[in-house]
Amino acid sequence: MAALTLTSAWPAQAAPGGRIQAPPHVAAAPQQPRIAESPDMVSAGLAARLQNSPVEITSERTEQSTTWINPDGTLSTEIHTGPIRVRRGNGWVPVDTTLVKDGTRLVPKAADADIDFTADGTGAFAAIADSTTVKVRGKKQRKERRFGLKWASKLGSPEVSGNTMTWRNVAPGADLVVQAQARGFVHFVVFRERPTGPVEIKLPVELSGMRFGKRADRGLQLSDDSSDTVIAAAPAPQMWDAAAEQSPDSGKRAEVASEIVKGPGGPALVLKPDAVFLSDPNVQFPVTVDPWMQLTLQTDTFVTTDYPGSQTGSNWLHAGKFGSGAKTARTYLQFGLNGMNRKHILNADLVLSNYKANACGTAAGAGIQARRVTSAWSASTLKLDAQPTTTGTNAVTSTLSYGFTGCEAERDMGWSIEPIVQGWSDGSMPNHGLRLAAANESESTDWRMFRSAEATSGGSGPKLTVQ
Repeated sequence: MAALTLTSAWPAQAAPGGRIQAPPHVAAAPQQPRIAESPDMVSAGLAARLQNSPVEITSERTEQSTTWINPDGTLSTEIHTGPIRVRRGNGWVPVDTTLVKDGTRLVPKAADADIDFTADGTGAFAAIADSTTVKVRGKKQRKERRFGLKWASKLGSPEVSGNTMTWRNVAPGADLVVQAQARGFVHFVVFRERPTGPVEIKLPVELSGMRFGKRADRGLQLSDDSSDTVIAAAPAPQMWDAAAEQSPDSGKRAEVASEIVKGPGGPALVLKPDAVFLSDPNVQFPVTVDPWMQLTLQTDTFVTTDYPGSQTGSNWLHAGKFGSGAKTARTYLQFGLNGMNRKHILNADLVLSNYKANACGTAAGAGIQARRVTSAWSASTLKLDAQPTTTGTNAVTSTLSYGFTGCEAERDMGWSIEPIVQGWSDGSMPNHGLRLAAANESESTDWRMFRSAEATSGGSGPKLTVQ
């Protein structure tokens, strides 16, 4: 609402003795608070014009996007690759993966997936469920599905901090670490010290309505037990040492051998970290073994020479050249347009939070290039040797770099991609998403790491802001 302030000139009044008395003090009209949001486009548009600043249209909210109307009547929409809010009743609440107790289980305050974790060590240490519709004798019915992971022995109660649970000494010198995410969970076995003998990690699996198996590329997958539709997929398990945790140009990494065995209570995933790797004096401890599994296929992921399978559950993204030029990293992103078809695009910016790099400054190497993907791809099947095609037409490069000695620890990098988004909007180009890679893949070292949609600390995940 606009404030109308009326002012008038108070006549000076003569005091006894002929002195002029000052007019009485008039309090200034209180300033109206800025309106940040409004339920519909009409009221939001009116408020935006009157206060000359954008107002969010709350009826346009989705789990992954936010829309504002600007003072000039144009719309700005910010789209994320993962959920930023979830439904609660008739409204929305921000994603919050902080764990709280619910009976004998721990659950996130607000997540996009039905996930729960053991609070007392009984049952699955982490589980995720969903529901789907199936046809039974020609009639549609709801089907509940669940996937859970157990430890081979009772765990006890975990240490809980935010979205992270830690069970200490589940094996000699090793901890089990589990983190809740908006759409699932990740889990690691962290060896704080070098094992004295061969290591085998057995994870019994709870299944309902699903099948758990290995793919030909040694990756893992969950599929529906009646339709065989892939529900979730993970690359072959990996492990890395403390130096590799700090930089892709350092340290040691290796694939972890795995097999699925049958047990009295169902299948179990058995991990067998390479004894030669663990005994290598050049390997720096702690060593992390990562056999995660996500139930929801994501729309931000990456593949690299070190991690050739799609890294959908990772909380970071990687693009560029590393390993003295011998290794390549490419990130893939997909954004839904959320009703922006057949719109005139005034501005479109891709933004990622860069928190680690090999150099510092505004012109670090040839930079990272955003290109339009020209063929279909799936997070479940993307691999280093099976990537979709791209085009250099309308490609944009940024040479900014953060997260290195001497520069800011973390900051947004942006790419202006209006022609690409306009093509998606008017239908002249299919929306297969974007690829981030080194602008010059002949360079020896030029890489950036970014927060993914699964990140629960630091900057936000990838977003596309469109006006």
